[in-house]
Amino acid sequence: MISLRRSVSVLERLEALERASRDGFRSAVAANARHALELERRETEKFRKYLENLARRVGAADSPEELSRAKTEFLAALADQAERAARFVEALQKKVAGSASSLSKLADKARAGVAEDRSLQLGLGQLHAIAQDPDVNRVCPELTEAVKTVEASVERLREQTRVVIAQLRSEVASLRRALESAREEALRDPVSGLLNRNAVLEAIRERLKEGRTFSVLLIWIGNLQYIHFRYGAACRDDFVGQFADRLRGLAGEEAVVGRWGEDRFAVIVGRPKPEALWLSETLLEKFTEPFLIDHKGLVREVTAQIKTGVIEAAPQTTEAKLLADADKLSLALASIPAEP
Repeated sequence: MISLRRSVSVLERLEALERASRDGFRSAVAANARHALELERRETEKFRKYLENLARRVGAADSPEELSRAKTEFLAALADQAERAARFVEALQKKVAGSASSLSKLADKARAGVAEDRSLQLGLGQLHAIAQDPDVNRVCPELTEAVKTVEASVERLREQTRVVIAQLRSEVASLRRALESAREEALRDPVSGLLNRNAVLEAIRERLKEGRTFSVLLIWIGNLQYIHFRYGAACRDDFVGQFADRLRGLAGEEAVVGRWGEDRFAVIVGRPKPEALWLSETLLEKFTEPFLIDHKGLVREVTAQIKTGVIEAAPQTTEAKLLADADKLSLALASIPAEP
C-alpha cells in the first residue's frame, strides 16, 4: 500500500515536472519569437511566425517524442538564425567600412577648402569602429548614432559649400560685368561716347553680309583744329561731346553713329542714297546753331563748320569697295578749307 502511494506520488511529480518543462520550453520559444533580432524585416517576420507556431505545437504536445522533435527544430532554427545574423553583420560591416572610406576621402577633399570638421571626424571614427565590432546587438544603435553625427556634419559642410558657391557666383558676376564694361569701352570713343572706328567697321561688315542696301553718311568738322588751337584741348573735347549728342539725336535710334576719325564722324542708315541725302541736308541746317563752351570762366559760342557726303552700299558692294569710296569722300570733304 505504501509502495503504491509512493509510486503515485512520484508519477505526479514527474507529470508536474514534465508540464513545467514543457511550459518553460514554450515560454522560451515564445520569448525568442517576441525578441527576434531585426535584420531583414521580411526574414525576421517569417522567423517570428515560425517560432510562434512552434510555441503552440509545444503547448499541444502530448508525448515526449513530440517535445523532442520540437526541441530539435528549435535549436536548428536558432542556429540558422544565428548564421544569418553573422552573415548580415559581416555584410553590414563591409558596407560601413566602404562608406567610412568614401566619407574619409570626401572629408580630405573638403578640408582642402574648408576648416576641419571635428564632428565629421568623430562620425567617421564611429563608423570605422562599427566595422570592426562583432556584436550585432551593438551595431544597429551605434550605427544609427554615427549616421546622425555624419549627416549633421555633412549638412554643415554643404552649408559652407553653398556659401562658397554664392561668393564665387558673385565674383563671377562682377567679373562678367567688368568684362562687358571693358568690351563696351573698347568699342567706344572716350571723348564723344560714340562708337569708335573699329565698331563702325564691324557694323558695316554685318550689313554687307545681310546683302541689303544701306548708306554711310560722313561728316567732317572743318574747324575742329581751330577750336583746339584757339580754346585748348578741354574746350575741344567739350565741343566734340556736345556735337556727338546733337548728331545722335538727329540721326535717330535706328542709325549707327560713330567717330570715324579725329575730325570725322559716320552715320549708317538703312536707306538708299537719295533718302540719306535728306538726312545730310538736315544736319547741315541743324548744325548752324552754335554750341556753348566754357573757356576760362567765359561762355563762348562756337559753330561747327561741317561738310557732309553720302556713299551707298548695294547688295553686291564689297567691303574693300565701300572703304575705298569712304576714303575718297573723306579726302574730298577735307579739300575745301573751312573758315574759323
